[in-house]
Amino acid sequence: MGVRIFSLPLEIHALVFLDLELVDLVYLGWTCRAFREIVSQRVVWENALRMVCARDGLFTPSYPFDEMDLCDLKRAALHPFQWNQRMLSIDPGEQGCLTPHREIPLPRDPRVNPQVEFLDAYILPGGRYVVGSSPNFITLWDLGPIHHSLEYPPRILDTIYDAADRYRISFPTRPSPHGTNCFRICAFFYSIEMNLRCLRVYEVGPLPRSTSFRLLGQLDTFGMAMSWLVGDCVVLETVGAVKWHLVWNVTRNLVTSPFELVGRTFPTLGVSLYLGTVYRLFPYSHLYLQWAVEGCSLLGLQRKELDSEEGDFITNLSAWRIPKLDPIEDKISLPLWHFSTMERIEPDIQVDFDQGEVASLRPDYGSSIPPMAFRSSSVGTSIFHLFLHSPDAPTSKIGLCTVAIVNEGIDESGNSGETTVRLLSHDLLRKPYLISRSRCRHYSVMGDYITSVIETTTPVAASNTRTKYVSETNLVHSRIEADKGSLGGSCRLATVPVKQGNRVTSLCTASGRMAHIGKSNSDRVSTVFISYFLAP
Repeated sequence: MGVRIFSLPLEIHALVFLDLELVDLVYLGWTCRAFREIVSQRVVWENALRMVCARDGLFTPSYPFDEMDLCDLKRAALHPFQWNQRMLSIDPGEQGCLTPHREIPLPRDPRVNPQVEFLDAYILPGGRYVVGSSPNFITLWDLGPIHHSLEYPPRILDTIYDAADRYRISFPTRPSPHGTNCFRICAFFYSIEMNLRCLRVYEVGPLPRSTSFRLLGQLDTFGMAMSWLVGDCVVLETVGAVKWHLVWNVTRNLVTSPFELVGRTFPTLGVSLYLGTVYRLFPYSHLYLQWAVEGCSLLGLQRKELDSEEGDFITNLSAWRIPKLDPIEDKISLPLWHFSTMERIEPDIQVDFDQGEVASLRPDYGSSIPPMAFRSSSVGTSIFHLFLHSPDAPTSKIGLCTVAIVNEGIDESGNSGETTVRLLSHDLLRKPYLISRSRCRHYSVMGDYITSVIETTTPVAASNTRTKYVSETNLVHSRIEADKGSLGGSCRLATVPVKQGNRVTSLCTASGRMAHIGKSNSDRVSTVFISYFLAP
């Protein structure tokens, strides 16, 4: 039997190995010489790295497969495992410290105004490319191939800017991977001098050959608008007294008429767009709003006020039908639209987060802080990651939980069952001192685990009359879905040394890299810094 196993073609072994955890693949090579020779083949670790990219949604151009040897492929594929082991080595209930082995500033484009501050910096999943945005420009950097990052100084690939500094950029989305080697970004552009008020969508790729921003489409708007980019679609939501929405398919040049969502409340906690059979989610950089494409419905997480004198509220999930998309040339220009004719859409589904296990969290935390959303391959559904703060401030504990929106199945008549909220995990971030303020800055999903970046602020008495506040950056590592019989409670906590005043904006656990924004030591100019936690 053993002889027949080892005589199988290498391609068959490589397919079977895809069902193994990567660390088990390493252990398999330790069992005997025959397996060591099989596991040492390049195709095995190339398949393993591609599997990790597909599982965790990593941006494939981060890994130049043709340039990577066997050791490079193996090291890159095992990076997520190394991060997981490093975090799990911290005892539950203890506070570890994660110190980067190096930190570098990213160069600033000399063509842009040095006084303009960066608002956001996002590491594309995979860790090679970084996009930084400001009110005047958007810059793309290349940190270099993962396997040669030490010998490859970061460089600027391209910048969206106006040489005369005539327009302003608002509400830029974070980069959304499109296909296997491109990404897109959308933002609102405004200029009185240029008579400009529009949404623009840019695309970069295919990387690494094409590294410039190219304009995919422009949509003139009535006024300032926020946008969320998901695949080919842009979801637009206006800012101002008149609240309306539309969906714009950039690739096919289709758009809905402006419509109103009945029952929509503001501010929003998050929104998802449902189209087809694929659920696509993307977080908005500053307000933590999420959209996903799946079917023909618009799903929104929002605050719903309760009928009480205290003005309490709960989180609510609502779903609205998306109007038909038509060619843009058949539509009246949006600035000339008559809002009296705007379609009003009633919600098809409404689910309150006050039932079952989720309801038990409200007495301790009140209503949730705006959630973040992602697609989990391990759970097989869309997950909402909630950051829970106690209503009795200050506090020494913060709650983190993951919930899923599930359908109870189909009854005998073929009708869909009730849509409910299922609590997957509930963990606590505990500090030995009181926390006056806290904020979830970002998160990174890797297999069955999620690492959240939590910024906490602690009051420190500077004098009898003045209180000084000190910020601390924390990484909380927990399972997306707790083991059966337990809702969690075993998260790992590590603090990260970040210069006071710097703000963490992005974390990529697959490469062990973190982006934060602060002032440079030399000229005090707003700068994006990258911290490296895993040695190359």
